[in-house]
Amino acid sequence: LDPFSAMSRKRSLRDRVGLAALPLVLIPIILLGVATQVRVAPKRLAADIPQPPPKADYYLRGAEVSSMDENGELLYRVHAANVLHFPDQSISMAKVQVAYLNGPWTLDADTGHIPPGEQTLQLSGDVKMRGTLRSGESVNLSTDDITVKFDERQIETLSAVQMNSDTVSATSQGLRTDMAGRELHLLSQVKVRYEP
Repeated sequence: LDPFSAMSRKRSLRDRVGLAALPLVLIPIILLGVATQVRVAPKRLAADIPQPPPKADYYLRGAEVSSMDENGELLYRVHAANVLHFPDQSISMAKVQVAYLNGPWTLDADTGHIPPGEQTLQLSGDVKMRGTLRSGESVNLSTDDITVKFDERQIETLSAVQMNSDTVSATSQGLRTDMAGRELHLLSQVKVRYEP
């Protein structure tokens, strides 16, 4: 009997048993890896979903906000890409377009804010205002911020204003106008150039 041959057979049997047991050892490791991926995946997906600020009580995309006066008449209609409503009844908006009924003005701005309990709309960020004056002339105005006071039926700003029409180009510090478009006042440091 060859002892080396017997040892060789034992070693060969041990190697086969070891190789056969190898998948059994790997199974828990593979399952652990799969379980980790399953737990992590939903977190990654949830992180991709935009969440409203924690203090907001609701968040809307592609919304329209309308407001009525004390007599139930529509004051304004605002379209916004995003609207955040807060428990204090204030509203913040992004990519805002404002249209007035019974008035000539339309406005566009990057952001808008309606303070709690107020009939005002504060617009800011590349504000564009378009309308037709009592004379029938169309005007375009641009400024950094503007406030619409619904209870006073006024639109105003103290910021720098650029105004253009077919016949006039003007700059000023500040602007005030009524919603009906009867009067437009450039407040101070007014410079006007008449176009031929």
